[in-house]
Amino acid sequence: LGVFIGAEALAPVAYRWRTQVNENGKSWAVADELPEMNHNAPLGFDRPAELVPLLHVVFVRHAAIHARIRLRIDATMEQLRAAGVAAEVIDIPGASVLAQMLHGIALGDFTSYYLGLLHGVEPSPVAALDWLKSYMAART
Repeated sequence: LGVFIGAEALAPVAYRWRTQVNENGKSWAVADELPEMNHNAPLGFDRPAELVPLLHVVFVRHAAIHARIRLRIDATMEQLRAAGVAAEVIDIPGASVLAQMLHGIALGDFTSYYLGLLHGVEPSPVAALDWLKSYMAART
């Protein structure tokens, strides 16, 4: 289960990664944002124990991120690893905030596409979404 965490201008990028992993990778994923996630999420890093080995947390970061956010990422990584959760940081390059956002979006989009292929599914069709739209249309 991919957990994507962003901060500042890359928080929407982390959310985009979640939606693209859902759509193209045909897989569960969640997204969160720092510093807000530090208010409650650490209390559940080690539970349920059956889920911990299935989690992989990815922090989306850029070089100019605020020092306090960088410190939060380091501290949260330490807590996650102590709880047995796999965690890593992906540094997004770019000369400007916009360049970083666009690079991050492209990286997430391509990654989600290849995740679908790794799962043995065609990434483009969205049958579950088509079914939901038909269901809603038939009842309104």
